[in-house]
Amino acid sequence: MSRDLSADDLMHGAMYAMEQAGHLLHDALALYKSGRYASSTVLSVFAREEIGRSAILLEMRQNVFASGSVVSAEAVVKACDDHVAKLTRGRGGITFEWGPERSADLKGLWADPQSEDSKKAHAVVDDWVERKAGRDPNDTHRKRMRALYDRPEARAALRARLARDRALAQLVASVRPPSSSSSAASPMPRSAAESVAHEK
Repeated sequence: MSRDLSADDLMHGAMYAMEQAGHLLHDALALYKSGRYASSTVLSVFAREEIGRSAILLEMRQNVFASGSVVSAEAVVKACDDHVAKLTRGRGGITFEWGPERSADLKGLWADPQSEDSKKAHAVVDDWVERKAGRDPNDTHRKRMRALYDRPEARAALRARLARDRALAQLVASVRPPSSSSSAASPMPRSAAESVAHEK
């Protein structure tokens, strides 16, 4: 049976989520300084999710106050279940870069705020921000997945293990007596994937 949560429960959950975000960012920075960039990316994205979780819980708390009711723990889990939704709620500022080819469109940013050039340039920037804000949560989630499962160092280790296993299998086959049964046991290493998993 799902337990009902009060406004105080939701506040505690929101504060714990923000505290966890701080811990994750601290660890992400440590990993970055040690050159573990993929792992740093993963933790920093999880930190942003925790900020989003906090925002979701605070909004649910406001709804509890407005309705004078409680909310079930099951409803809270469901509300915080989607990665992209939490990244959307935890989004901070939007950053982007542009090159010299955009200078003509953006020169109005430094013009008189009441001028037509300024209005046009700000309209261009507002359009970019709106479009990137829509893409950003999904893009961030995909970056985390690539950092988790498509790391160059992991691929290199896996290729090395596969090459080693193939070479050892060929060596064993070359020295095995012709009369050996095909079902006879032979000492073989762990699979490449298993070896990488143990070492990572």
